[in-house]
Order: sequence, then C-alpha cells, then structure tokens
Amino acid sequence: IQLLEARKVSLSRLLSWRRLELFGRLDHPIIGASTYGLACVIAAWAALAASRWWWRAGAAAITLALLSLVVLTYSRGPLAAVAVTILAAAVLLRRWWIVGLFVLAYCGVAAGMLSFDWDPGRAVARGLGPRPEIWAHVWRAFLEQPLFGHGLLTPEGLTLAKGTSIDHPHSAFLATLFYGGVVGGGLLLWMLAIAGCSGWTVVHRGGWSLPLVLLIYAVLIVLTDNDKLLLSPRPLWLYFWLPVLLCIAVPAVQRAPLHRAQRDR
Repeated sequence: IQLLEARKVSLSRLLSWRRLELFGRLDHPIIGASTYGLACVIAAWAALAASRWWWRAGAAAITLALLSLVVLTYSRGPLAAVAVTILAAAVLLRRWWIVGLFVLAYCGVAAGMLSFDWDPGRAVARGLGPRPEIWAHVWRAFLEQPLFGHGLLTPEGLTLAKGTSIDHPHSAFLATLFYGGVVGGGLLLWMLAIAGCSGWTVVHRGGWSLPLVLLIYAVLIVLTDNDKLLLSPRPLWLYFWLPVLLCIAVPAVQRAPLHRAQRDR
C-alpha cells in the first residue's frame, strides 16, 4: 500500500509540473506557445502535404516535438489554435483520416481526465480565469469612445471592478476596438478579409494552401490573448503579421510570371 501511495504521489507530482517557460522574448508561456505553435502548424502542414514517406515521417516527428512544447506550457488558447488549424489543414488537403485521429485523441484525453482526475498544470481548474470580466470591462470602455477609440497612447493597464489590475485586454480584436474604435476594428477586419480572400483564391486554383492555413492560426491565436497589433518588432509579428502578409503577397507573386510572359510577347 505504501508503495502504491508513493507511486501515486510521484504521478501527481509528474502531472502537476508548473507551466513551461521558454527563454528570451518567449519567456512568457503564452507567447512561447504561440510562437512554437506557428512552427508546429508549418511542420504539420508539411507532413500532410508531403508525397514521400521519409519526408512525411520527418515532418511528423518535428510536429510532435514542437507540439510537446506547446502542451507543456499548459496554454489552452495556443493549444486549441494549433489543433483547429491542423484540422483545417487536413480538410484543405483532404486528409480525412487526420480528422478521425483527432477525434479519437480528444476522446482519449477527455476520458483520462474524467477517469483519473488528470489536470496537468491546472489547465481545466483555471477555467476562463478573469477573461470574461476583462472582456466585459474593455467592451464597456469601448462604448465610451466607439468611433475612434481611446487612442494607442492610452495606458495599457486596466483596473477591474474588484481593484485587480491587468496588463492588457487579452484579445487583439477587443484591444483594437478599445484603442481604435469602430474605425480601427473595421480596418483590421477589412485587412483580414482581403488576406483570407487572397489565400482562398490560391487554394481554389490548386496553389499553395500554407498561407491560408497560417492565417487561420493567426486569427485564432489573437482571439483570446495579445494586445496592440502595432508596436515594435516582437513575436506577434511572426505569428500574426507574417501569415497576413503571406496571404496577400503569394497571389501577387504567382501572377508576376504571367504578367512578365505577356509583356515579353
């Protein structure tokens, strides 16, 4: 019995590791998970799109290694964004067996958490945290200046009803409404719509689906976190602005040889 109890304690310690913190600009768990999540999505797309088994196996191994880093941060938003984006990539590439594999994996994890009270990093116990209160507070502040917002020079810190201070709105879309109002939010949605249409046009013509896949990840990753989109270079420029620019630029690059050939004639 003592041996079983000792193993139980060891297992509990193993499953209650604190959230993984990376290094440099990625020392925050969510920022690190978001950045490595982008690399994980690229590797997963390469594994799904590859035609040779050895390239697919190598890309799959890299995907699992990067996914483990995202999982160990216990950041629910980035992990959900990675999962949904890989499913979207599987649908775009028509790899339907991946969808079934994800469903089985989800059911297995859910069964394990319900049966063995498995909650690594208190990922489930944390719930949504203060986010609903934060979003409600930011929304009320947005309604005070709905047209042009409060301006980018407004202090980032917000104070909740109970006096709790938070660093930022925890949603890039709500933050854009808060700082830029309807005008800023409309410009953001317009830009994303242009990028999405450009990416879908490439996919519809049988071209590169990676830019559209990365755009899906970019939208999901800033949905429940992040703040101002226009600041000095930082990881956000990699996992948000790069996918947006790729979606807009790829159709223009693909049209360039056609225009050049027509001009040479």
